[in-house]
This record gives sequence, structure tokens and C-alpha cells, in this order.
Amino acid sequence: MMEAPTVTREEINATHPLNVSQHRERPQIIWAHCGEPRNIEGFTCEGGPTNYREFKKTSTLQVHEENANWWAESYEDRNAFKFYVDSGKERYYSVDAPFEYTRSWQHFTGFSFELYNQNNGVNTHIYLRRIATKWLQPDGSIFRCAEYFDGSSGYSGKDSKYMVDKMWTYESEYMPQMDLQKDGAVFAGFLFELRCKSGGGSGITDVYVYNMRFYSEVDDMPDGVSVVLPAMQEVRTLTNPMGYGDQI
Repeated sequence: MMEAPTVTREEINATHPLNVSQHRERPQIIWAHCGEPRNIEGFTCEGGPTNYREFKKTSTLQVHEENANWWAESYEDRNAFKFYVDSGKERYYSVDAPFEYTRSWQHFTGFSFELYNQNNGVNTHIYLRRIATKWLQPDGSIFRCAEYFDGSSGYSGKDSKYMVDKMWTYESEYMPQMDLQKDGAVFAGFLFELRCKSGGGSGITDVYVYNMRFYSEVDDMPDGVSVVLPAMQEVRTLTNPMGYGDQI
């Protein structure tokens, strides 16, 4: 078990940002800690928008060691979450980034983070192409849900920084994350697909995911009331998701 902070209704129910300045102003509650990211085979998500469910893998890349910090405020943080590879040819990579510890919250509405494609001055680079979330269901199975995210359109620039914001309540196609939580599932990690563009020359290029925020909505929490969040638990030990804490 880990620390159980006290937070206000306003901190829990922060609205999704419209730009990177708003993103940085939102309160950062540490909801989960990253476990050990690893390369995995390609797969198809069980849910989410149909055209975004397929994750490809044609090669492997390097990912940050266990307990990488995607909450870091800057990509220059020594433990910032990153992927890196000697690029040069067109390849696809799939990575599992599970939570090792989580607060087992069941009121999430989405997330946002900052993204940096660092190409280190070479002609080619990798970029984040697909995102999915993982959900631990009460029976112990994992449900993978694709996000509306096409990194090839708007997030693939060389030596470029972006903000990614995903909200599960306002997409045009049904998103199952809210119903999964109502049925007892726990947010258990991310899945990423990265792509390396082809081109002349090669060299080490990086993608950083940092300054993460999770968003939540608790309608029945009165104004002026603070809540003690559930303490962190190891995901592997979860059997029944915890509630959202005691009002004080």
C-alpha cells in the first residue's frame, strides 16, 4: 500500500484542457505508477473505434526501464517515459505499458499528456501512431480499448512537441471505458503503437510521453468536501476494485 492523499472536488473533477497551457494548469494527481514496459506482438483491441483497433509490430525498439515516470513535468527528467530506436527504415512497434500500482479509481473520463518526437538531427524518426487503454475486469481478464488517435495525422512532426487529450464522454463512436468502470473494471495501463518513417540515413530517435494527467467525474460529491483517495495497490493483487474513499 502507498500514500492516500486528500483532494478536493475541484481537483478530482478538473475539466479537460483545450491547449498545452491549460493542460499544465490542471492539478496533477498521481493515480498510478508505471510497471515495466515491454515490446509485444501486434494485436487487435476488443473495443474502441473499429478503424483504430489494429496495432502492428514488425520490429522491436527500446523502452525506458521499469518505473519510468510519465508524470515528469519535462522530457528532460532523467526518468521520463520514452521509446527510442536506431531509425532509418519503415517499421512498426507495439508496446505494453502496464500499471504496477493503481488507486483503483472508477470515475475516469480520460487523460492528457505531452508528447515529444526528438529526432536528434537525423533524417528519419519514430512517432506515436496508436494508443489504447487496458482494463482489468472483475474476472481477471484484460479488455483492450483503442483510442481515437491517429498519430500520422497531426502528431508525427520531426523534432516536434504536442499535447494529446482523450475524453471518453464526447466521441462520435461509442467508447466503452465508462461502462467498463461501472461494471467493476480497473484502469490497468496503456498500449502504444509507434511507427518509424522511412528515409535516407539513420540514427537514434526518441519519443517522450510526459506530464500526464488523468481526468475524473464524481457527480455525487458535495462542494466543499474533501476526499481521501484510495491508497496505491499492486495491480496483480487486485480482486475487487476499491471505492473512492471516505469523505472527511
